[in-house]
Order: sequence, then C-alpha cells, then structure tokens
Amino acid sequence: MNATLPDALEHMLFMYHGGQQLVLLFDYDGALVEFRTRPRDAELPPQTRDHLAALADLPRVTVGVISGRELGELERLVGLPDLFYAGTDGLELEFERTTVTHPLIQHSRQLLAQVAGSLKPVIQNFPGTWLERKSFGLALHYRLLDPESEPRFQDSALRDLNAWEDRLHVITGAKVIEVTPNLGWTKGTAIEFVLDQLAPEPCLLLFAGDESSDIEAIWEVGIHNGITIGVGHPSPTTAQFELSDCRAVDGLLDDLCLALSATRR
Repeated sequence: MNATLPDALEHMLFMYHGGQQLVLLFDYDGALVEFRTRPRDAELPPQTRDHLAALADLPRVTVGVISGRELGELERLVGLPDLFYAGTDGLELEFERTTVTHPLIQHSRQLLAQVAGSLKPVIQNFPGTWLERKSFGLALHYRLLDPESEPRFQDSALRDLNAWEDRLHVITGAKVIEVTPNLGWTKGTAIEFVLDQLAPEPCLLLFAGDESSDIEAIWEVGIHNGITIGVGHPSPTTAQFELSDCRAVDGLLDDLCLALSATRR
C-alpha cells in the first residue's frame, strides 16, 4: 500500500517506463472544471485541455473523461477527439471515434418522460431548482436553492424517485440528483469497457473524481488496484487520496506530462 499520492505516482511512472499501459480517467465537473451555478458555464480551461491532449499523445497512454453529462455535450466541452468518453453516467460511450450506447436505451424515453412529469410538483414547490432533461437521463439541479431548504428538497425528490423502485438509477451528487434508467451500465462499467478494449495488455489505472457521484468509478478502479483520487471537500471516503480542487488536478496533469514524456518509448 502506498502511503502517499506521490509514492503511488512514482510507482505508476516506474511501471509505465517499464512498458505497461496507462489509463488516466477524470470526472468533468468538480475534477477538471470547477462547479458552476449553471452547468453550461463550466468550460474547460485551455491549459487543462492542453495537458489532456499532451498525455493522450503519449505512447501506451489512454485518457478518458467520464461524466453525467450527455456524450455530445461532453465531447464538445472537452474538444479532443482522441479521448475515451463516457456520458450520461456510462450509458453512452465513445472509444477510438466509435460510439456505443446501451442496446435498450431508446426504450427508456417513455419512462424518463413519466418520471419528469412526476417531478414537476417537486420543482414547483422549491424555487431555485430546475429539471434538466437529457436524451437518456434527468438531472435535478438545486444550486440556486436556499441552503436551509436543501434537506427538505432532497427528501421530497428522493421520496418521489423511490416510488419507481429498481427501474431507476439515482445518484446524489454536488447540488444535483442524477437519474438514469437502471440498465446496468454505470461509470464503473464504463471503465470495464475501456479496459476490455485494451485487453489483453495489463493496464495501470488512475481516476480522479468528486464526491458520491463517482463512487462506482472509484470502486471499479480500486478493484483493479488503481490510484483513486477524491477531489474537493468532502472527498469520497473510498478514494485513496485527496486533491483540494481543480487547480490541484491541473497541477497533477502538468506533473504527469513532464514525468511521462521524460523518456518517451
């Protein structure tokens, strides 16, 4: 067990320069980009994009971004065609410019429309909240809600969503509740997918994400003995290490660019 993040990174770099593949995965909101009141305002800093591009250009390095955002929006925001992308919490994937979606995802539109309708009274009762309707999911945002009302809003929304039982996959994140059809694909299975595409080569994994919305990705990387990093406060309790904010993540990217490109093979 590595006692510190620098120790874990040093071991990862040693193994990479010895010939192993490296898979670097990041959440978008809260890890690469600071949270914004309106998600549409969360644009990727140019230097972060440059770092991701430089890492993806290295031999034996796969870089990916995993998010609750829709795949098309995620690709537009990042703007790097050669990355691995997982959108809508793992229901939409793109690897080597080939898009894969869950085979039953189109059949979930009616379910999501019904759920959206049932949530209308909840939204109306709590000014400062709004419902984002995606192609294959929903997001209940409450960044503009009075903080004192947040517990009551969460209880009301989750009570409504619980009525749908196992038909929905619900994740409570940072001022947002993500809702997708429960089809078995998650951020964790998205990581399984990219590893399957790289098989049979052994891979070194690193994932950085924020709070509870990334717990399934953190578990999956942990299963493969990868490096898991929680970003922000509080960070996920299951992550091995912690970085304070997105600036620290960008600093990590900068350090990795220098270290990994030191002896290109």
